[in-house]
Amino acid sequence: MQARYGKGEKECSAILAKIPIIHLHGRLGYLPWQQKDDARDYTPDINAEVLRLCVKNIKVVHEDHGDADFALARQLLSDADRVYCLGFGYGSVNTDRLNIKSLRTNLINGTGVGLSKKECNDIRSGRGGVIEVCHEMDCLKLLREVADFS
Repeated sequence: MQARYGKGEKECSAILAKIPIIHLHGRLGYLPWQQKDDARDYTPDINAEVLRLCVKNIKVVHEDHGDADFALARQLLSDADRVYCLGFGYGSVNTDRLNIKSLRTNLINGTGVGLSKKECNDIRSGRGGVIEVCHEMDCLKLLREVADFS
């Protein structure tokens, strides 16, 4: 947003703070504007301290079934009118932990770059019919052609 719209870090961080972005598998550290102890600059530089922060914040999905991020994600999904999955892998472990099958039918639209029509159909049927994976549709195309921002 800073580069595209010429906005400052403070203004962009205030906007981003309003959007619930959940990192189910952790993160490679927080960004400085997030004002967390594990913050690091957004650079490609790697050293021992950066690696320590990255490792500390990565979560293996199979390890913690009482994870607060998954609980928040389940609540947000349950409360949502519309859900768009951008770059989501649709793995059964993640979709089961998110209780996807219990959501309203046809609630979720998602990207499907690299997936065949059969794979998209298999994902839909295997996840209770609540995920409509858009065959060969990337993030921008899904947001332009499918997303409803009204």
